[in-house]
Amino acid sequence: GEQAATAELSVLREPPSELSRFYYALLGYSCIMCSTIAQTLIDRTRIAATPEGSRRQVGALSPARQLAAALVASWLIVMASMMLAVAYFYVVAGISFGGRVWLTPVACGACALVSCALGAFVGALPGTQAGVKDALITIATLALSLPAGLFGTPALEVMLSLTFYDSLAPFASACGALLAIAALLGAGALIFMRRQRYVCA
Repeated sequence: GEQAATAELSVLREPPSELSRFYYALLGYSCIMCSTIAQTLIDRTRIAATPEGSRRQVGALSPARQLAAALVASWLIVMASMMLAVAYFYVVAGISFGGRVWLTPVACGACALVSCALGAFVGALPGTQAGVKDALITIATLALSLPAGLFGTPALEVMLSLTFYDSLAPFASACGALLAIAALLGAGALIFMRRQRYVCA
């Protein structure tokens, strides 16, 4: 009789790797912890936080411009750090990124933006001491870690979708979700900063 040939089909670009997952989770954890950079920059512009902050509150620079400057500066730092980590993973650790290493700057950029927006949001919280804000960043990092079983859920998901799925649709969806989260956090930070400016005025 005729023998039927069978072939195994998979929607994954490459087999799942625990090593890749570990490095991606570590990257995500580091990214979220870097939110302290934006938090510190924003905190220094707040009322009574520092003499410099008090001067800025009554100066001509609007809260929107203060926020934009802090976000750009912190984003550049976080982005550079993440790209250095990606280079190490690719060259030294042998992580392939599913043959799409050229898209890692997009993933890192989106993750870095969320990290900075989170830091700006926490830094702009009114009536909160710096030590409490540091604790909030740590709690947020751990809370994001729990669903992934390790660390750094947002970056982990976007990197997994980049590496393992044959279609780029899940990757685009993950990046879009990160941008939406960053926009919400940034809007919240701006609202807090404007309210504090009005109080000072």
